[in-house]
Amino acid sequence: MGLTRRAVVLGKIQTAENTPATPSKYLNGLLVSNFNWNPDAPPIERNFLRDSLSPLPHRSGRKLMNATFDFELKAGPALGVRPEWSPLFRAGGMQETLSVVATSIRTALLMWTASVAGPAGSFYVQLASTGDPSITNPTNVREGGEDLKRVTALASLVPGSFWYGDGDTLGYTTIYVMLSDSADPDSKALGFVESTVGTSITYEFRDTSHEYGTFYIYPDGLLLQCTDALVDITNIAVNAGGVATVSARMVSEYTTPTDVVLPTAVNYQSHLPPIAQNMAFTFDAFSTGVVPNFSVNFANQLSEQLDINSSGGFKGMRYTGRNPTGQVTMQQELVATFPAITRWENATEMTWSATMGSAGSRLTFSSPSVQITSVTAADINNGIRGWNLGLKFNSPALTKEFRVFLD
Repeated sequence: MGLTRRAVVLGKIQTAENTPATPSKYLNGLLVSNFNWNPDAPPIERNFLRDSLSPLPHRSGRKLMNATFDFELKAGPALGVRPEWSPLFRAGGMQETLSVVATSIRTALLMWTASVAGPAGSFYVQLASTGDPSITNPTNVREGGEDLKRVTALASLVPGSFWYGDGDTLGYTTIYVMLSDSADPDSKALGFVESTVGTSITYEFRDTSHEYGTFYIYPDGLLLQCTDALVDITNIAVNAGGVATVSARMVSEYTTPTDVVLPTAVNYQSHLPPIAQNMAFTFDAFSTGVVPNFSVNFANQLSEQLDINSSGGFKGMRYTGRNPTGQVTMQQELVATFPAITRWENATEMTWSATMGSAGSRLTFSSPSVQITSVTAADINNGIRGWNLGLKFNSPALTKEFRVFLD
């Protein structure tokens, strides 16, 4: 018997279409809520005339897997560290740009040594000739390009994590890791383990080379392996005094569910999301409005490729377009202060931005060109007169119409 409160979702970007990834519970956990899934295979009805009113058996053609869920939008736990929702945005048509300097700590000049003081499977790095490797405290550590989770004590190391310190009375501080498979890092390829120092991450729409994801979905007792998955971000919602939440729809190739034991000890990013406060929400130069909430919808177009040469007559999904829109609720302003109706009348293009969180875990939403598409007068909160403004995001020149910046 499965329980609705027990489910695990893992996600990882594929290197290419038709090349499934293998998400790890130690590296690729996704915290989601309001989760639903359903297989999609419209029956091929066979309504022939004959001497009976009874129906004939149907056939099944192309099959998809659909899932919907919500998640929190928060920056990574440190500068340049990918947020756990990264594969969802990347499979949702966004390009990820990392401002990160990575340094290999799996080289011929270094060696990894099993920690005596730490838990089994923990290793620290030192010079190959033994001694202090002179490694400063990194922003993060990666294995095979995947960010590890920082812990605050050597004893807290678990698969897929790292610690910086001196837990073995070495006389110097260094990096300790427990890889996701608990193996000796020296058994891995050169460059497999890296330390990183980051400054920012940018997510913005891309027009070519769209990425696919593999998502392992475990509704208590089952495993759904969703490969070649694409995502539509159907709503980013920011409400005053709350956290930013995202609603998403995923479509993938279909695979038959299998019975499994629900994974345990999944690594999730444990830092808290920022609160929507002091956000400096700005239309052009106007930043003093009273804004209870705003929302953004990517409106990605995900198209089926029907193909008689493919299994089930279906070759997979394609990202074929987008039409990002949004809405802002704000208190009514004087024309002299913010002429919303005039901007709507003239289809005026405006810059738009909003920032939440503090340096190191900050989210900035922005657009170089927003137009107001509708103005609806409303009672926005117990007698307070306001507007619901419909928005359209545009892409002038080479600048994309919407981006999320983490720093």
